Amino acid sequence: MFQSLDRQQCALLAATVCEKLYPSYAWFTEIENWGDVTIYQASVELLYGAAATPSAFVSEAQQMLTAFEQVFPDLDDFESLAASFGFDASCALDSALNFLISGGKAHIQNCVQFAFDTLDMYVQEIEGLDPNRADLKEIIENNEYVVQERKRQQELLMLLDSIAVLTPEVVAQLRCRQLTDSPIIEIERLS
Repeated sequence: MFQSLDRQQCALLAATVCEKLYPSYAWFTEIENWGDVTIYQASVELLYGAAATPSAFVSEAQQMLTAFEQVFPDLDDFESLAASFGFDASCALDSALNFLISGGKAHIQNCVQFAFDTLDMYVQEIEGLDPNRADLKEIIENNEYVVQERKRQQELLMLLDSIAVLTPEVVAQLRCRQLTDSPIIEIERLS
């Protein structure tokens, strides 16, 4: 799925996923009074910058990752539901930054997977699902939020496939389009 994407396209996909997960990290920082949303936001901006230009951004990503590691939630230290959602958002961002450093597309796969891990947890919470249900996977896969995110990502991948060159203007347009989409989860339903 991601093997045909070039470095800029991968950075854009990761940027959109991390930006969609940002509210989860912000909720965590608000509930736990710990963390730093500005580092998360700056990292997302770095990802969009990497999408808009063929530059590698390796040293910038290394610096950002070092800074972010200081505000990455450890689930041994926090027990709230918000911490679990913040953790997934942090893992996605960590994977995205590691992609900028190494270029390994497995990091993009991990970044995307953390979005779906968030959705899995979200659906279980809002629906009050027993994690031992035999049909749990099917229920989650067919949930409107999961379907919506899968569709959003597939549409973005199709768009990327049709665009010859990612310019800063094209990246800005795609970012605006992604921001007008519904949020990946509705945190107010968890509060």
